[in-house]
Amino acid sequence: MEWPPVLLFFVFHLWVYGCFGCSHAERSALLELKSSMNIPSYFVTSWGRGHCCSWDIVTCNSSTGRVIELELRYKRFFDTDLGDWYLNASLLLPFDELRSLDLSYNKMKGLIDEQAFKRWSRVSKLEELLLGNNILNNTILPHVGAFKFLKILDVGHNKFQGPLPTRGLCKLKNLQELDLSFNEFEGAIPYCLGSLTSLQRLQLSYNQFSGKIPMLSIANLTSLVDFSVTNNSLSGLVSLSSFCSLSKLEDIDLSNNDLEVETEYPPWNATFQLESLRLSNCRLNKHTGGIPYFLYNQHDLIELDLSHNHLLGKFSIGLLKNKTSLETLNLKNNSLSGSFHLPLDSNGSAMSSLDISNNYFTGQLPFNMGTFFPDLGKLRMSRNSFQGSIPPSLGDMWRWGHWTCHTITCPEIVTRSHCLTSVVSLQVLMLSNNSLQGKIFSISSNLTGLIVLVFG
Repeated sequence: MEWPPVLLFFVFHLWVYGCFGCSHAERSALLELKSSMNIPSYFVTSWGRGHCCSWDIVTCNSSTGRVIELELRYKRFFDTDLGDWYLNASLLLPFDELRSLDLSYNKMKGLIDEQAFKRWSRVSKLEELLLGNNILNNTILPHVGAFKFLKILDVGHNKFQGPLPTRGLCKLKNLQELDLSFNEFEGAIPYCLGSLTSLQRLQLSYNQFSGKIPMLSIANLTSLVDFSVTNNSLSGLVSLSSFCSLSKLEDIDLSNNDLEVETEYPPWNATFQLESLRLSNCRLNKHTGGIPYFLYNQHDLIELDLSHNHLLGKFSIGLLKNKTSLETLNLKNNSLSGSFHLPLDSNGSAMSSLDISNNYFTGQLPFNMGTFFPDLGKLRMSRNSFQGSIPPSLGDMWRWGHWTCHTITCPEIVTRSHCLTSVVSLQVLMLSNNSLQGKIFSISSNLTGLIVLVFG
């Protein structure tokens, strides 16, 4: 049985473009792009040979043979002789089926032919545009609004300045991830960001944004998982109850602004389970000084930073109960007092870093510290008023790398405990500004990893 000519033509067409790769226009544009970027040849050894779908860092659609992904990150980053680079946007025009373009870490300074970039954005099916860690200014963001399929936009670690150009950004209704961090954006956080209801990740950290966080707008982002505005110049009162409609939230970072964060009033119930909460230097619960009560029921926490907040009162073991994933706890520079107790039942705590320095803790160190924190790598307890002996259980911390206790008061060390004799991974031990007595090491000590030892 003979195949109809039309079917034969279709099979031939599919074989040519599906098996032999991208179009002639795409192939030519790739070679010109390589030349304009001055990509070192060792990154693209296969370029120029055969069909371009077999070239390094190029991905094609297996059915159509069209280029759908270009992964060009780090291709100019490590060669200091290459200098700045301007992308000739006309070279992008043949790639109308492109889904992902990664040009991050390339010393890219701007565009040549902005009109070509506009034309390409209007016909493009791009879903991921990754331009982070370059030296871009304000030439690209006003034109991104035409990428109607865009899901991920990363322009973090660049040189963008001034107010955020909202006319383009706020049209990206399919956007799921937006990273504007480590730039010099200033002015208010645009209210229209709340219209990007597909957003899952919003990174605005390390800029110069000022004014209040538009919480009524942010509350519309019901798919939001990650929200960070750390290290800006934001001010005003933020009640965490404003986040209660965001049930998918996992990470919140409001640190190092001029904010006042309230967690107790008005009363609310958290609908989310956080993995990371950073509220350092947030004047947290200014009127009551208490540790946020809702944290006692946050069982998925991996990182918790409440440092530099002048928190008052006693430390509650409820903050550690049923938190087997917690790796980092930072309570530095508060006004917490009383004993530092630990739960008696150890559920295999994953804690690797604990900082309770610069508080008013008193009494003895918990006898079960070593067993409750078996994987602790960094312990900082300086500038408290602890007394008594170093618990023998500390010697069980085989994986310790950095132990800093340089201003605690431990007037007597139990000689027979030799609590540090077998911490073979201990690298740094600082015990300065104490009134230590007795023996710390025995003749059988096995501290082969110790690099720094300070007693003075």
